[in-house]
Amino acid sequence: MDLPSAEVLFDALSEQQTKIKLFYIKEDDIAANDVLIPQKLDTVHGTMKIHQIFTNTPAQFKWRILSCFCSAPDECKCYGPQSVTMCKGPTTANGASNIDVPLMDAQAGFSRVTEITDQLKGCWCAVKYDREVYPGIVQDVNAENCILVKTLSRVGQNRFFWPMRDDILWYQPHDFLGLIPPPQPVTKRHMMLPVDVWEKLFSHL
Repeated sequence: MDLPSAEVLFDALSEQQTKIKLFYIKEDDIAANDVLIPQKLDTVHGTMKIHQIFTNTPAQFKWRILSCFCSAPDECKCYGPQSVTMCKGPTTANGASNIDVPLMDAQAGFSRVTEITDQLKGCWCAVKYDREVYPGIVQDVNAENCILVKTLSRVGQNRFFWPMRDDILWYQPHDFLGLIPPPQPVTKRHMMLPVDVWEKLFSHL
């Protein structure tokens, strides 16, 4: 049998009525998910020891060295699960959040930021340039509270794409609108923000 592509192989195996679940993932699906991954993530040490990972909160998960399902589907405290936050929001000296909305809500909608810190690095944000809104990923911050952001390009209202050449600029604090959820793919190349987030961003121009 000639199998010139993965799709042909998938179709051939699917016809065999196997009990094994088969999935065919297109290249477009992989590319669409790649744009949702922040470019800067915290390192999780000791991955060779991890046997179980679970999460109920965007950008946060817990892991442990042994698996346990004694309280499934609820979490249990067996074997000392460790917590990891992949995209931390800024905090004050006493540990309180400086973001008006907690991290889990910031991932679901628009969140204003009252203090610029290094913990914003790697997070999705919105900035304004010439009275236009641009989503992007925070690359760095400096002592003057300016923010270095790698932004998407626009093609009309609420349509964005990654340019062929990286668009990375320093923005003043007053041009930093706040944190946003990652744009969602609408075509192979274009993305958009949730409509409610888009509307809120314009209300802050």
